[in-house]
Amino acid sequence: MSGKKKSVLVVEDDKYIGELLCKKLKSKGIEAKMCLDGRQALDLLYKEVFDLVLLDLVMPILDGFAVLEERPKTLNHSTSFIVITALGQDEDIERAKRLGAEEVFQKALITIEEVIKRVEKKMS
Repeated sequence: MSGKKKSVLVVEDDKYIGELLCKKLKSKGIEAKMCLDGRQALDLLYKEVFDLVLLDLVMPILDGFAVLEERPKTLNHSTSFIVITALGQDEDIERAKRLGAEEVFQKALITIEEVIKRVEKKMS
C-alpha cells in the first residue's frame, strides 16, 4: 500500500460545521479540503481525485443535487459520496441515492463524531 494519505472533500455551506469536520478528519490523519458551495466543489472535483466526498444538499450557487448530477463527468466518477443534509423528506433522500450518494444522513439525527467514524470505516 502506498504512503499516500486518504483525502476527503467536505462540501458544506455552514462554515463552522465544515471547519469542524475538516479539523476532526485531520486529527485522524485524513487530508481534508473544504468548499462552501457546489460550484467550488465541482471546480475541485474536475481537478483532483478524492477518496471520499462529504456533501451537503442545500447550498448556494449550486446545490448538492447538481453536484451529484455532474459527478459522472468529473475525475471523481467512482469516488464514494456521503450526503449529510438538513433535508428529511423521503423523496430528497431517494433522489440523492439515485444520483449516486452511497449514504444519506440527516444532520439532526447524526453527530459529527458519528460522521467521522463512518468516514474512517469507509476508508479502512
